[in-house]
Amino acid sequence: MNAAARYRLLNNVTILISVIAVAIVLLDSGFTLPIWLQQVFHIFYLVVILLSFVVTVGRYLYTNKPRTLNKVAIFDAFTSIAIVILLTAHFTDLVRSGLDAAVDGFVAIKIAVFVTFIRELSDHNFNLNRTFCILHSFLF
Repeated sequence: MNAAARYRLLNNVTILISVIAVAIVLLDSGFTLPIWLQQVFHIFYLVVILLSFVVTVGRYLYTNKPRTLNKVAIFDAFTSIAIVILLTAHFTDLVRSGLDAAVDGFVAIKIAVFVTFIRELSDHNFNLNRTFCILHSFLF
């Protein structure tokens, strides 16, 4: 598998995972869940954020296009810095609390998941005409 195919596969997997993460955030925010499930979701959020960070950095390290400073690069730099600061604050807070903090109180992690979802979705090229044609051919 060549590098371009691996990148497309990783990009599609990241989009799928971020969609699942947003659904879990909505479920987690809308219902009272057992503590163990909140902890599992919390670990999943951190994995999604870390994966998105790695993919974003990889976009700039492993590209053949010339690097230019545009709106997307500025947004990526801003969100990457914000995620590093957020995760540092998050883990510092966890260490201070002796790893006993309630995981449902970390709203910033859920916001980071939404930002990850928006970033991954905005990077993907969707062709709505093709999507509707495929749906139409399946339905009719």
